[in-house]
Amino acid sequence: QSLDRVVKGASYWQPPSDIARVLAEPESRNLLLPVAIAVVRARPQWWLAPGALTQHYVQWIASTTVPGTDPPSLTGSAAGLQRWRESIAAEEGNTPLVANWTGRWWSVPALSDVPATTPAIPGNGPAGLRLVEDPLPWTAARTYPLKAAEGARIYEIREARSWQNLVSAYPLEVTRSRGRSWAVSSGDAEADTWLWAIPDWQAVARDYDGVHLSVAGYLRTAGSVLDAAGVKTMLAGWAPAETWWLNDVLTPAGEPVNWTAAPGGQGWQLQAAAAS
Repeated sequence: QSLDRVVKGASYWQPPSDIARVLAEPESRNLLLPVAIAVVRARPQWWLAPGALTQHYVQWIASTTVPGTDPPSLTGSAAGLQRWRESIAAEEGNTPLVANWTGRWWSVPALSDVPATTPAIPGNGPAGLRLVEDPLPWTAARTYPLKAAEGARIYEIREARSWQNLVSAYPLEVTRSRGRSWAVSSGDAEADTWLWAIPDWQAVARDYDGVHLSVAGYLRTAGSVLDAAGVKTMLAGWAPAETWWLNDVLTPAGEPVNWTAAPGGQGWQLQAAAAS
C-alpha cells in the first residue's frame, strides 16, 4: 500500500509540495536514511525482477476517456510509433517555448496505440491495476494475459543511469512540449532555461522490442531531473514494473478476466466469471 500511495501521488505538472520540499532537505534525508535502508533490505524480489515474458494488459471499463470493450491491439506498432513521432514534431513546432500552462508531461509513447503491460503481483493480480500514476476513479477493469516472443529484446531500466543511457543513445528534444511542465515540477528557478529530451521511441524500436521499468528503477529514477545527451531529462508518467512494447512481439496467453474495485479503495477483486 505504501508503494501504491507513492505512485498515485506522483505529479510532474505542479511545483513540489511542502512535504516534498521538507523531505528533500539534507536533515530530513539523513533522518530517513535508516528507514530507506530497512525498506531496501526487506523489498519483495519482484521489485528487482526483469521484464517477464508473461504480462497483463489492463483495459479500464466504464471510463469516459478509454474504450472499455476492445482488446489490446497487438499489431501495428510501427505505424503507431510513426504517428507518435509526427505528433511530437507537431507539438515541438506549435508550442510556445515559454508557455503559461503545463500540458504534456509523460516520457512514454502514450496515445500511440503501442501496448504497455505489467506482470502479476503475487496474490494481488496484475501490477497495472494498482500502480497507476494520476489515476481516474475507475471501478471496473478487464485484464488480458499476453506473452512475448522468445528472444524478445528488452531494455531494462534498473536505475537512473539506465534511463540516462537510453536518452543519450536515442535523444529526442521535447523542450517546447514538456519543458514547462518539468520546469515547474523541478522547483528550480533556472529550469525554464533548460533544454529537455526523452528517448526517440521510434529509433529505440530498431534495437529493442520492449523497454521495462522495474519497481526499483522507478523508485530510483521517476521525477528526478537528470543529465543526458547534454540536456536535461525526466522519467515521468511510467508506472513501476511496466513494459512498453515497441514491436509486434506479443500474443494472447489466455482468456481475459474482469475485476471490480474493492470497497474503500483497497485494491481489486477478481470477478467469478471470465470476460466474454
